[in-house]
Amino acid sequence: MTMCARGVIGWTAGLGVAVGAFSPALAQDDAWAKHETIGRSHRGQAIELVTLAKPGEDALGRAPNERPALLIVAGADGRHAIGREAAEAVGARLLAEHRELLESYTVYIVSSLNPDGAAWLAGEQGPRMDFGRNAAQVDADHDGRIGEDGADDINADGMITMMRVLDPPPEYGLKAEWVIDEDEPRLMRKAEGAEGEVGRYALLVEGVDDDGDGKINEDGPGGSGGGGVDLEKNFPSLYPEHADGAGAYPLSEPESLALVAWMVERDNIVAVLEYGTSDNLVKAPGTGKYDETGRLPKGLEKDDEAYHKKIGEVFTDITKMTGAPTGDTEGSLVTYAYSDFGVWAFSTPIWVRPDQVKKEDDKKDGEDKAQKEGEEKGKPDAEAPPEVDEAQALRDRGVPEDLVRFITASPDERAAILADFESLAPEEQQARMAQIGQQPEDIRARIMALAQGAPDPGAPADNGAPKPDAGAKKKKGAKPKADEGELAWLKYSDEECDGAGFVEWTEVDHPQLGRVEVGGFVPGFRTNPPDEAHEALFTQQADFVVALLDRLPSLEVGEPEVERVGPGLWRVRVCATNPGYLPTRNAIGVKARRLPPEVISIEVEPERVVSGDRVVRLWSIPGSGAHEDAEWIIKGDEGETVEIRTRSKTFGDRGQKVTLREDS
Repeated sequence: MTMCARGVIGWTAGLGVAVGAFSPALAQDDAWAKHETIGRSHRGQAIELVTLAKPGEDALGRAPNERPALLIVAGADGRHAIGREAAEAVGARLLAEHRELLESYTVYIVSSLNPDGAAWLAGEQGPRMDFGRNAAQVDADHDGRIGEDGADDINADGMITMMRVLDPPPEYGLKAEWVIDEDEPRLMRKAEGAEGEVGRYALLVEGVDDDGDGKINEDGPGGSGGGGVDLEKNFPSLYPEHADGAGAYPLSEPESLALVAWMVERDNIVAVLEYGTSDNLVKAPGTGKYDETGRLPKGLEKDDEAYHKKIGEVFTDITKMTGAPTGDTEGSLVTYAYSDFGVWAFSTPIWVRPDQVKKEDDKKDGEDKAQKEGEEKGKPDAEAPPEVDEAQALRDRGVPEDLVRFITASPDERAAILADFESLAPEEQQARMAQIGQQPEDIRARIMALAQGAPDPGAPADNGAPKPDAGAKKKKGAKPKADEGELAWLKYSDEECDGAGFVEWTEVDHPQLGRVEVGGFVPGFRTNPPDEAHEALFTQQADFVVALLDRLPSLEVGEPEVERVGPGLWRVRVCATNPGYLPTRNAIGVKARRLPPEVISIEVEPERVVSGDRVVRLWSIPGSGAHEDAEWIIKGDEGETVEIRTRSKTFGDRGQKVTLREDS
């Protein structure tokens, strides 16, 4: 046991849930941290924003709201307490350790977008529950009453967990679709009819029929439907109309509306980072899939993919994450920020199970184990067999990186890659298949076997063990198993948390259903880390934000150059450079056209411009020092002064004077 050594009640009490107040480091009287309220929740709680920036004008004469900015948003899902705390901690560290970045960039932080939702997990509105929606009053069952039949704590342990009902009575509309897993009886799984299984149990959130309508938990907080709106389904992009929890219409909620209304007035935002329950950094979204209009991407634009993946690599180098939940992002903040708002948009849950994090000492532990085994066999001088770098070996053979990643992926990662493939446009699928067809025969065989779930016929030998038979097939009739993710969470609870993450099933007398069993995962256990992990996680996120700020685009306009090209004729040239890593505008930003392009103009009468466009438009300048030139030949008298103006919604306006003479 390495951490989490606390009982069930100790776990929920130790979540450290923040309900919207900034940490003391951000609440101090600091001119570099401006606080304001951008809206209020359903219950009237303030939605607070802090702007981190050097006050006044910077070296280019820009105020904080005119400098390129990163927006950090947390707490859209009320269950995600670690996101709220991390947002505050990152802001505090920027102020304490990285003020130099705040001289050129602005960081906006909304640490609790859904302050009402935070109260559900904190137990401030009754029993603790895994319910991250806001406090909207919704008549989910359309009976003219609101929130009258939510979840109930029938075993009185202070938490809402799950309830399994053996052979449920038919009058409550419960379906017996579930069976207890034979290998792990604490977990339930859907019965597999193809394997001859028949469901015996109904599985539902803990509760009773409060309103006597023959339904259980159908209208109220924590139940199967109704009771608040999921803010991560309420934003305009790919809005999931009629989906449970999506709200009556896009931006129907005061929290989501307040954020978007504020965002659209901030043209200087170039990137959004959300701390939430979904990830797009460990695994970048796919490309090539669009909505019914063919314009709004369900993922990334192709030209943005490489940049997004590079930022993801920076993130995984810092956090060592190898896996993270993705989930459905239709109507989410990160989808809106990318697809409609047109900026770089990243999201992370901040914390994942320890088995989804690469440990630095993994390789050393393996070498020590092999050495020890050699010594135990009476070979004190024996050396551990060299570790085979399978990925590099494939690269050395010229196998493309996408196929290397597929071959060397874990089963879960490979399943996600296959799911992405299915979502591609037909022409892109054909291109991928053609790429596979160009590989050597043994590589093709490995890919096809792995895609079908069969053993890898070309896997590296393990300490001399023979390779699997190339003709091996997936074993037929394999016994169904419980969900791998739930198994992993249960293992984590057992081995590292002293069982603190799971409430054992216990029989309870139910007022309508008779004897039922109540149990399941503790609210917040799979979303928030133990207290002792916080400091390291905050350090990682602060390091990533610093790295991201270092890679944001910028716009530098060099000193104008003047050259006489004839009597009364002058060539004037100016160079606009982007020293950042990311382009000044991503592909979706160019496509969305939410903002006009950067403009460089020479301020003379149009008839004096002999060559070149008087107004030069720059839609996007690639990063890493790429540049675009604006050049004109104009009429003018020697010694005359003309002005060059650069106008940018994102990077600020500036002017330059140039005198028409040879030595200017």
